[in-house]
Amino acid sequence: MSIVKVIWKSKTKDDKLGYIRLSSRSGNKTTVKSLALDPVEKKHFNANTQRMRASFSQSEYYNNFIQSKLDEVNKKGNTIKYLNDDKKSLIVFMNKIIDKCENEGTKMKYENIRNLIILFNEFKYGASDVKFSELTVDFLEEFKKYLKIERRNKNNSIVYKMKSFKSFISKAHREKVYNFDVNPFDLIKSELIETNVDVLNKEDLKKLMHTPLVEVYRSGKKFGQPLPNLDVLNGIKYANYNKIDDIRNFFLFQLFCQGIRVSDLLTLRWNDFYIHQDQIRIKKRMVKVKSYIDVLMNFNTMEYLKNYIPVKQLPEHLLKSYSEMWYKTIGHARLSVNGQKYEDINTAKVLVEIDDIVIQNFNLSFKPFNGEYFTSVNELNKIIDARKKELIKKIKKTDAVIYEQKITEIYTSDEKINYLEKLSLIVKSKAILNNSIMDEASDDVKLVNYKLFKGIVEFLSSSKETKNSFVFPLLKDGDFADIIDDDFSSMNKYQYNSFTGTRAYYNRLLKVVALQCKISKPLTSHVSRHSFTSLMIEIGVNLNLFDLMTSLGHKHLNTTQVYINKFSSKRVDSLNKDLVDFMNKD
Repeated sequence: MSIVKVIWKSKTKDDKLGYIRLSSRSGNKTTVKSLALDPVEKKHFNANTQRMRASFSQSEYYNNFIQSKLDEVNKKGNTIKYLNDDKKSLIVFMNKIIDKCENEGTKMKYENIRNLIILFNEFKYGASDVKFSELTVDFLEEFKKYLKIERRNKNNSIVYKMKSFKSFISKAHREKVYNFDVNPFDLIKSELIETNVDVLNKEDLKKLMHTPLVEVYRSGKKFGQPLPNLDVLNGIKYANYNKIDDIRNFFLFQLFCQGIRVSDLLTLRWNDFYIHQDQIRIKKRMVKVKSYIDVLMNFNTMEYLKNYIPVKQLPEHLLKSYSEMWYKTIGHARLSVNGQKYEDINTAKVLVEIDDIVIQNFNLSFKPFNGEYFTSVNELNKIIDARKKELIKKIKKTDAVIYEQKITEIYTSDEKINYLEKLSLIVKSKAILNNSIMDEASDDVKLVNYKLFKGIVEFLSSSKETKNSFVFPLLKDGDFADIIDDDFSSMNKYQYNSFTGTRAYYNRLLKVVALQCKISKPLTSHVSRHSFTSLMIEIGVNLNLFDLMTSLGHKHLNTTQVYINKFSSKRVDSLNKDLVDFMNKD
C-alpha cells in the first residue's frame, strides 16, 4: 500500500522558495505531484503536521486546498491510495499497448491514432511527446478541429478516431497508470451523423444477375476498359486476377448467403460446411465479431458456389456427379437459347445464321469445360482469337499507340468477329450458371442438383486435401495455413495486408460490374449486406428483431435495431398504404 505525504520541495538547493507537493512511495517507486499553489518559504511549512503554520498569512486557504487534494486521492484506487505522475507520457503508454497488441487490424488502428496525436501536438504545441496531464477538454477539442480542417476527416471518421483515443485512457485507468479527476472525454460530444445507405432493389438485382459482362483491364490507366484480346488475362500482370463474372458471383453469393460480411466471404473454407438433416449448411466463426453464424445453403448460393468446386480434387464417382449437375442445367439453358425471341433483328440474324454454322463446322456441344461455362462459348472465343491473330499478321508494328489503334479499328470493322462476339454474348448470357437459369429450371432439377452437390460438399469439407482450402479464389491457402479454427484475428502483418488488399481489389472491380450492369448506385461489398437486410424487412411479414439479428450475425440487438431504423421506410410506406386502402373501402 502506498502512503501519501505532503512535502515542501524547492527546485534547487539554493532556492528559498519551494512548492507544496504530494509524495507517494509504492514499492521502490516514488511519485511526486505538484499542487496548484504559489511557492512559499520553507519556514512557513510544518513537516510534522504536513500543513502550513498558522503564522503564514494564507495558511487557511493552503491547508483547505491540501486537504481537498488528499480527499480526492483517498477516493481513488479503492484501498490503494492513488497519485498521478504529471510527467507520465501518454505516447510511451500507447507504445506499450501497441507492442502487446496481437490483432494486426487493431494494432494498425492504434498506430494510426498515436501518429495523429503526435502530428497534432507538433503542429499545435511544437512537441512530439504528450503527457497524460495535458489531456484536457481544450486539447481534445483542438485535436478534433485538427482532424477536420488539417486532415480533412469527415465527422463519422473523427468520431471513430476519438473512440480509439478514448480506449487508451480507459486502459490507463484500469491499469492504474493515470486517473483523471474528471475524464475529459466525458465532457466532449462526439455523435455519429446518420448517412444515406445504398441498397439494391429488385430491378437492380435483375440487372446484376442477367447482364452479360465484358472482361476489362485490371490496373493502371486502362482500369475498367474492355480488353481487346482475352489472351491478356494469361499474362503475368493479370494471371492471378479474378474474372469480372467471378466478382459478380462473389457479390451475389454474399447477398443470398444472408448478407455475410466480405471478411467472411474471403475467409470461407470448405471445412465451414456441414450436412444436417439433408441440408447443406455453413457454420463459421465470423472475423469481425468472433461469434458463429449458421447459414442454410439455398438453391441460389449453390449455383454460384458450383463454379468454384476444386474439380481436380474430386474422386471419380463425385466427378460424375459434378458433370451431371452441369449437364442438366446446361441442357436446359440450350433450349432457352433456341427458344428465345430477340427484339434486335440483327442479333436474331446472328443467332440464326451463325449458330448453326458454328455447331456444324466445329462440332460444338454443351458439355462442362474446366468448370467454366461450357464448350460452345469457349470454342467460340477460340475461333475469335484465331481470327484476330490472322488479322494482326497483316499489320506492321510501328508506333505502339498507332499499332494499338489499327488493331482496334480492324477488330471492330471485321464482320466475322462482330458476328461471333455477338453470338458468344447471347449464349453466355443464357448459359452462365446463375439464378436466372435456376428460376427457369424445374424444382425436380433443383432438388436433384442439390443432392448431387451435397455429396460433393461432404467430401470437400472432410478431405485432408481440401477441407482447409478457401472456397473462393481470393486469398492464397499457403499464406494462411497457420490460421486454424477460423481465428483470423491472429493474422500477422503480411496476412492482414493481403486480406485488406484483396478486399479493396474486390470492391474496386465491383464498380466496373455496376457500370456494365447500368446500376447507378455505388456498388460495394457491404451493399450486398444492406440489400439483404432491406429485402428481409420488405418481404418479412412476421419478421422479428431476434430473427434479423441471427440472420445478420450481429452480436447485439441494438446493432440490429440500427439496421431496422435505416431500412424500415419501405415497410412503413406499405403499412401506411394498407391503412389508406382499408379506410377507403365501402
